[in-house]
Amino acid sequence: MPNILLKNITKKYKDSAAVDCLNLEIKDGSYVTLLGPSGCGKTTTLRMIAGLETPTEGEIWIGDKLVFSSQKGIDITPDKRNIGFLFQNYALWPHMTVYKNIAFGLENLKWNKQDISVRVTELLETLQLAELAERYPSELSGGQQQRVAIARTLATNPAILLMDEPLSNLDAKLRLDMRAELKRLHIDTKSTFVYVTHDQQEAMALSTEICLIKKGLLQQYCQPLQLYSSPQNKFVADFMGSPSINFIDFMCQSEGDVLDLKSEDFNLKFRPDDEKITKQFETARKVTLGVRPEYILIQPDGNIAANVYSSLPSGMETMVILEIGKLKLNAVVFGSKDYLTGSKQKIRISGNKNILFDYETQNKIGLGSIEV
Repeated sequence: MPNILLKNITKKYKDSAAVDCLNLEIKDGSYVTLLGPSGCGKTTTLRMIAGLETPTEGEIWIGDKLVFSSQKGIDITPDKRNIGFLFQNYALWPHMTVYKNIAFGLENLKWNKQDISVRVTELLETLQLAELAERYPSELSGGQQQRVAIARTLATNPAILLMDEPLSNLDAKLRLDMRAELKRLHIDTKSTFVYVTHDQQEAMALSTEICLIKKGLLQQYCQPLQLYSSPQNKFVADFMGSPSINFIDFMCQSEGDVLDLKSEDFNLKFRPDDEKITKQFETARKVTLGVRPEYILIQPDGNIAANVYSSLPSGMETMVILEIGKLKLNAVVFGSKDYLTGSKQKIRISGNKNILFDYETQNKIGLGSIEV
């Protein structure tokens, strides 16, 4: 199966760039999610790969085939790119049964009836639709319709499956069920999946790699857990994770092999993973510390005093919003616990992946642990 390679891809609308000089390699058999807030250019990127949008500049390769080049005047049509496309709207034919909806594309490609029957039966079994083969779309649930749309897209054996927020029309429980189905389907088909969503939890759960985009610019492209634990900048750190990461501003200066962090509300010692980082702070300057909610521990022997601003139990875990002076921090406590609003608590910051950002550039300086 082919790699997808985007070289300096730019898409401009008048004076604004929806996608700005994007370089991206999607390896064969991977499950890559294009992630970002609304209007960041992720759907435009997907449509350019499919051939449904024409880039202003750059090249697109699928395997060893150049399918688009602005310089060479090459623009291969979507039907010749061996790509399947699944939209938000499933667009099933209402007058056709499930079987006929899946078979329709194969009939247009002039497959013989026996081969069509074998392929459709295989897909009905794979997507657990066999008992629904003679039903019409109006007789199906949202999840069942989505599986039919996937089966129809997979019928022609596309090497690449492109999906534009296909779960957005489903309720929360069904979305969770369909995430599991999509992940299993990716393993079963061994196809390359390129998936668009604005839901970071969905991207984390499904992807082998995530491409995070902001205003048309690539922010970071890596495995989901790396994106979460080692973000390149504050935007990436803030976008990934729910509850969201805590940002605390400090004045920072080196003190031996640690960094002395001082703020109006409390002081900390930060021990960076890379000892070279301390040399950058012989002169004090402002930094931002990023702390994930799971690293804020509520403990009787904690070294920072805090008040409970709000406690939000959900059964498996409780989100606690803590107040320290004017600062509010998100904490996650695992287990069935609740805390009285206004109660006084002691906290400590744990973990060795707390993130130090440059206050001015907002780029990551390094990771480290907190000492007091």
